[in-house]
Amino acid sequence: MRWLDAERSHEIDPVLDCLAYLAREADRPSSPVLLRAGLAVADDGTLPFHQIEPALEQVGMRAEPVSRRLKNWPAAKCPAILELADERGVSGPHVVLARCFREAVAAAWGRPLTMNVSMPTAAVMLDLGFASSTVKAIPLLARTAGLLAHLAEEREQPVGFLMAARAEEAIRYRPPAEDGR
Repeated sequence: MRWLDAERSHEIDPVLDCLAYLAREADRPSSPVLLRAGLAVADDGTLPFHQIEPALEQVGMRAEPVSRRLKNWPAAKCPAILELADERGVSGPHVVLARCFREAVAAAWGRPLTMNVSMPTAAVMLDLGFASSTVKAIPLLARTAGLLAHLAEEREQPVGFLMAARAEEAIRYRPPAEDGR
């Protein structure tokens, strides 16, 4: 059995690292040992995603699933991966560039750019020395996983044709007028 350093994990465990960051930001105990004490871990010793809520409860925090459009998230909370990169000392010119894009867009458009996970992930990976061809594959893999989930859901509960039929019923086709409008 291996014990983790009480202050921070030196292993690569993205879920645990994110939870420790959240706990520190909320002035709660952030020891990786405490966060995953008594919880089931994956074969490689990392904390599985489904253990987030119990891990946070162990340090007096609650997690509630939130479903809202990304544009409604406060810019200060997006994206946490850049904060983790700073904290780990791996932020470099690409992370700086990602932040500059956010500021430049806000100045040019008069509203902030809310980054999805693709740009900050790419920035951190490039700063870590990954090849750009590898970095480009990450969003594609994420989209592929999402597509596979939709296909599996459709196989279990087929609603695609039903939704398409209802959409066709709800919208009446109007051919263009003679003048093309």
